[in-house]
Amino acid sequence: MIGRGLLGTSEPESAWAILMGPGPLWTGDKGGFNPKLKSSGRVGCVVGPSLPLGGTLSPLHRKRKSCDFRIGGSKADYRDLIDRCVKATKLARKPLDAVQPSDVRRWMSDLARRKVGLRTRQRVLALLRTALGAAEREHTLLYNPAAKVETPKAAKRKVCVTLDREHVGALLEAAEGNAYEATVVLAALHGLRIGEVLGLQWRDVDLRDGFVTVHRQLAEDRRSGHRYFAPVKTKAGERTVPLSDFAVAALKRLLDRVGATPHPGRLLFSDANGAPLRRSNFHRRVWTPIRVAANLPKGTRFHDLRHAAASALLGAGQDVVTVAGVLGHSSPAVTLSIYSHALPSRMREAADVVDALYG
Repeated sequence: MIGRGLLGTSEPESAWAILMGPGPLWTGDKGGFNPKLKSSGRVGCVVGPSLPLGGTLSPLHRKRKSCDFRIGGSKADYRDLIDRCVKATKLARKPLDAVQPSDVRRWMSDLARRKVGLRTRQRVLALLRTALGAAEREHTLLYNPAAKVETPKAAKRKVCVTLDREHVGALLEAAEGNAYEATVVLAALHGLRIGEVLGLQWRDVDLRDGFVTVHRQLAEDRRSGHRYFAPVKTKAGERTVPLSDFAVAALKRLLDRVGATPHPGRLLFSDANGAPLRRSNFHRRVWTPIRVAANLPKGTRFHDLRHAAASALLGAGQDVVTVAGVLGHSSPAVTLSIYSHALPSRMREAADVVDALYG
């Protein structure tokens, strides 16, 4: 049945189900999912000679137990990838048996020209590669054209530091007295991401010993705006962060505003109804007024507070391994690739040590 129909058509002639996981799962010429696939909790998709990759890659995913606010988070993520990056492209209209590695490379280039982010391009290529690879293993496709295409690589990341000690001091002063003051403090002094900050519950905070535990983040579905709690970006992102006295004081002020002892599952930062904050509302109503009051440039992002925290720690002499742990990076190499600009002064100090030893 190879080559019958186009990748972008919607009338199935035959289909097979493949598992986005350990192996393929054949369901026969009529298509349809094996019931075991639906109950397995693994992500699957339907692909066929007359089925569009863009329209019928149908992700299935069991809800993660740890994400109590999640409604099909991963499923929505895959659907968003397919709709934005596959369904509306020329590749989706290409005859299945005619797709060549050059077509997939051209598709990747087109996505880059459309300013689709690097990580998104990597993910959607991996999805296509896995799907067609499983079909190839079933001998339904002669070969997998996506397997020959190189994964887009990131250039060495550098952060242009715009927030120095004076900038951060102005931000902290501008945030003082604001109900969301602690969001700025946690990001600017301890490098928490916005999703990690907005995902914190009171059970994650220990004001007596002075630390917060980060194990999840608040995410949003780009299409629907639905908010859900998801695991942090990497295993290393699950961490316990010791707090400065400044941060503990800000959290105590937040606790005073709450009044009675809050329920352990209550969010630290929520809307008037106690629901998770929408990022757009947070940026418009909280971050922008504080940024303006601190007289920072218009393009300054909340995420730049995380960069400022990392640069400050490295510049003050903290070792890269420690800073990587504070930030929740998967390895110190990631920290170095982003913040190597903060190390030249430390390298000068290393030379001075050599002089002291052997001079």
